[in-house]
Amino acid sequence: FLRVDLLQGEETLGWTTTTYFFPYYTQHLPTYSGFSWDSQAPQPPLRNMAEYDDLGHMGIVTVMGGGWAPVTHYWLLNKQVMAHPWTLHLAAGKEGQWNYKVPSWVKSVMDPADWERYSAVESYSPGDPDAHKMDAAVTRAIGKYCKFDRYPMAVYPMGNEVQVRYDGGFSPPDEIAFRAMLEKEYGDIETLNAAWGRKYDSFEAVPHLRLAEAVAKGLYPEWLAHRRFVNNMNTARARTIAAAYREVDPHARPGCDGTWTWSQGFNMEDILALEDIRYWGSYSRLPDVEVLRSLRPDIYLSSIYGWILPLEAYPELPWFYLLIGASSDADWFIAGPGNVGGCELSADYRPFLSNMAEEMAKLRAGPAQLLITTPLKPDGLAIWENYNCSVANQLGNPRYLQTTETSVPLVNFAHQQGLNFEFVTWRNMGDRLPKSKVLFLCGASSISQQQREHLLRYVQNGGVIVADCNPGVLNDSYGVVPGGMLPELFGEFPAQLEEPVLSPVTVDAELRGRRLKLTSEAPMTPGLPACTVRQYGKGQAVLLNFTLGAAYLNTSAQEFSQFVTDLLAACGITPSIKTEGLPPGSILRVRQGRGFDLVGVLDRKLAKAGKDGGEMTLTFPEAGYIYEVGKGFVAQGDTVKSKLAPPFRLFTRFSTEQKPPALRLSATSAKAGDAVELDLTVFAPGQVLLLQVRDPQRQLIWKRSESVTHEVLEVDPQETARRIHFPYNGALGQYTVTLTDAATGLSSRRTVEIK
Repeated sequence: FLRVDLLQGEETLGWTTTTYFFPYYTQHLPTYSGFSWDSQAPQPPLRNMAEYDDLGHMGIVTVMGGGWAPVTHYWLLNKQVMAHPWTLHLAAGKEGQWNYKVPSWVKSVMDPADWERYSAVESYSPGDPDAHKMDAAVTRAIGKYCKFDRYPMAVYPMGNEVQVRYDGGFSPPDEIAFRAMLEKEYGDIETLNAAWGRKYDSFEAVPHLRLAEAVAKGLYPEWLAHRRFVNNMNTARARTIAAAYREVDPHARPGCDGTWTWSQGFNMEDILALEDIRYWGSYSRLPDVEVLRSLRPDIYLSSIYGWILPLEAYPELPWFYLLIGASSDADWFIAGPGNVGGCELSADYRPFLSNMAEEMAKLRAGPAQLLITTPLKPDGLAIWENYNCSVANQLGNPRYLQTTETSVPLVNFAHQQGLNFEFVTWRNMGDRLPKSKVLFLCGASSISQQQREHLLRYVQNGGVIVADCNPGVLNDSYGVVPGGMLPELFGEFPAQLEEPVLSPVTVDAELRGRRLKLTSEAPMTPGLPACTVRQYGKGQAVLLNFTLGAAYLNTSAQEFSQFVTDLLAACGITPSIKTEGLPPGSILRVRQGRGFDLVGVLDRKLAKAGKDGGEMTLTFPEAGYIYEVGKGFVAQGDTVKSKLAPPFRLFTRFSTEQKPPALRLSATSAKAGDAVELDLTVFAPGQVLLLQVRDPQRQLIWKRSESVTHEVLEVDPQETARRIHFPYNGALGQYTVTLTDAATGLSSRRTVEIK
């Protein structure tokens, strides 16, 4: 605040005040950050402390309803903002369109011609040629109104739990656009007829059906065509809005919140393939969060935790997301009056919030950054991810399986065994398949001609494919393919495929010299054996006439685990870390850094209850020096024994003994307000260090909410030194500088005399 006085001698003739606003802004976000979901409204003091100063130390996630003044309040506090200024979410409206309304508060900044043209619009049609122009104009107006060029947001979410109803998209402009889409995809009606198994005379003769009607008539290609139409509209709309935000703020991170399960009307693979999508907030659903991690490791992945928690619960989600590699941010949300948790009005949050802030501070002080920057060890395990396959089970036909019936048990098994995996899609299969030892086709009832060629080439060159029931019985248009799309790998399926029937499962087969055995019970396609192994070129194809999920439910955990262990071992995939004492359902994740292995263990059930587990043993493939992340030396050799305490345990193994980090300062004394430089040239690129400075009273000079910004260093060869600033108004005397290597927990200390 600035006050100017006009004086004549000793007399004040007049004065005025003004506010000068110098927000600290950088488009750069730390490797690990945290925001708080809430409105810009007064809250109880403890919640303010816990949410806005600690749990939401970076800023706030909110819904913007036209009032931008409260956001400047956060900027004045050096807080950043995520808001939902314009959403992809569209509810079903009249005449087969979607409800749509331009925000009235952008009128003052919108082009008058655009306002007159678009403000009267009440519904949205993807077939309207002006639809994308309208979205772009509104998005630019919102950016101008909110001054995103001056006060840009950390992230630009385009909706929360985004979804679009499929019962829209049947207006007259949509009918034209629908057939234009078909003509673009197929080129001519003969190609469409061949793919669909139809005899339409022209594209105009193709019926545009609602989903329920298409399913009732058994017209599966027509059902999929409308889904594609709506999904394509949403993908194009996301592309338009994201590009418009980046016009206003070239560094914008547009994205959404939600996952496959919640995002009706979205082909998530297509959305994530957009280059301008640079953020996604996800929920704790498997395998969705793992798919996000695998398909877009480059974007800013946010995890949302808190919600409605019983007082004895421990919100282990930030630790879970970090361990599996699916988070660069933890966004705190707690239910309150008027929200989904209004029933908790009598709850006492004080112990919970106080403890949670302290635990999150420990996480931000190096472990989180180390997990994010250390890549997962590649094991060669690949899982097929495909939109058409994922939604085929919604047809209500038991012949087409839910992909998660095999993928989720496989992911859970890999988690417990410390095996890493990646997801393969039609976009990345050319790059990822050659790097994979085995590919699991889970519920892959729909296969395209392009995918067929890649899969055959992969097996012919020595790869292994494992598929569950009925792979490739449909093409990518949902047309039934006599014999199937992959008869070379799995044999020919009968033209009239029978429904699966609950049957005894007996597997006794051999794959690459390894015996595979399993006894269980599961739905199987009649007339086909439980397991078939075929040679094709240099590789093999394994057809399981059941899902892993069904087999798991009807056999012992030990027998199921042995079956999957033998199956993967035959493909050359075995755990690199041996374990003892881990409770069932635990998660073990193995990473490889520069010169070290990083192993993390988490048991979600124990962590949620805040309880310790029993003693566990981890055995590394080679002997070395073992350290606990952030804590120090543990053991020499190849084995470490420890109690499985919440939320998780992290250990590193180096082949040689490590020394405390070299703490080299440019001076050992300085004046108040001066800076001393820390030499960074002696550290390896990417090394994670924790820098802490305490005043003569042993108090940290940076408050906990600023620790990520000031204290955690990730060594960049371009930065040769880090300036340590000492406060102008701080106490004089001896300050202590501590530098800790996050990977080993080893520390060095030096003192600086402030005069």
